[in-house]
Amino acid sequence: MPDRIVFNICIPLTDGETGLAHPPETLQDWLESTVLSFGGATVIGIALLGLWYDEDRSAAENPVEDHSNWYKVAVKPEDEPRLRKHVRDAASRFGQRCIYLERAGEAEFVWRG
Repeated sequence: MPDRIVFNICIPLTDGETGLAHPPETLQDWLESTVLSFGGATVIGIALLGLWYDEDRSAAENPVEDHSNWYKVAVKPEDEPRLRKHVRDAASRFGQRCIYLERAGEAEFVWRG
């Protein structure tokens, strides 16, 4: 069994309901709560451009452009359900219908000998 399961999470910088940019403090608070809850997180990229198609929008409104921060979080296998709830809560907090969560793989700790 792996020491950790690695996930990539993209948090949009703009509220999907209001269109307003999230204050930097809101993103920092989410990052800190993630670290406290799961033992660590890494910021992989900030303000990354993403394009996606929304089936509920007309062709003229697609693709949808957004900017997100990309985080990597590794959790103990038994904590995966708790991470998924944390991400569902983030969808509400950040005004999103959904949040991109990618199960990226497994990690192990290799200790010096």
